[in-house]
Amino acid sequence: MILGSIFPDILGRILIILFPQNYALNWVCVLLHSPVPIFLAVYLVVLLFEEEKRGEYFWALNIGAFGHLLLDSLQRHFRPAYFWFFPFSLKTFEIPLTWSDNFVLAVPVLLAIALVIWWRKHGNLLFFLRPH
Repeated sequence: MILGSIFPDILGRILIILFPQNYALNWVCVLLHSPVPIFLAVYLVVLLFEEEKRGEYFWALNIGAFGHLLLDSLQRHFRPAYFWFFPFSLKTFEIPLTWSDNFVLAVPVLLAIALVIWWRKHGNLLFFLRPH
């Protein structure tokens, strides 16, 4: 699921990384950041794994990827950003709750929550000093 949560960004940015001067690819990458292309790309990637685990990997990657897309839909954008119904429609949809770079403000809060959970479970915060 963790790999799935970054999969839309990997898929959407790989062409920009390979061809940084081609600005037309930016629109292709935006379109790849949609549910149908993500679903199809996950299907193709899962074919690389052993047959017995494909179903498990398929659902785990898709859950992570669609969670990513749902969180992305909560961001504000200056231009059309996420085409949820591509290739059937080029209309965008988002619930503009926050700007995309505001997540930095949540990092200290999330880190504090993670440390409290660790402390409650393990009884200390010095997890890196404990003998294993």
